Amino acid sequence: MRLEFILEGMAAFGNPVLLEMKKLGILASGEDIPQAVPALKPGWVWLSGFHSALEESVLKATQAPAIRVAAVAAEQVGLSTAQLQRLADGRLLVLCPFAEPRTTRANALARNRLVADRANKLWIPAARPGGSLEKLRQEFRQKLMP
Repeated sequence: MRLEFILEGMAAFGNPVLLEMKKLGILASGEDIPQAVPALKPGWVWLSGFHSALEESVLKATQAPAIRVAAVAAEQVGLSTAQLQRLADGRLLVLCPFAEPRTTRANALARNRLVADRANKLWIPAARPGGSLEKLRQEFRQKLMP
């Protein structure tokens, strides 16, 4: 059972304290991590939709706290066993800024922009040339990890 609440105008569930931490946003397309997952410093949290296989693999590679931005309504968010454990441990916050029952291209693009906007630093380890993540990489280049 999840306790849902409204946070900054969005449906949410999990640990809202995570929103106060510094955020390392990850946006990626593809299947495999092309490089090692960076270790988070104390006081930092992962921020992502954790939608692509590559983004999901970051959660599997680390036990660090995470904020997931879903591209669907809160009642439609599915969580893996590992994400349920993070939720129970207070290491996960799920933000649901959309009301749609299914992910749409528009929601996915808006979610990725929200991640890029809210991240203190941004890691985009894989993006298709000319694709939407490549465009975000250019737009938010001042936030990119070296």
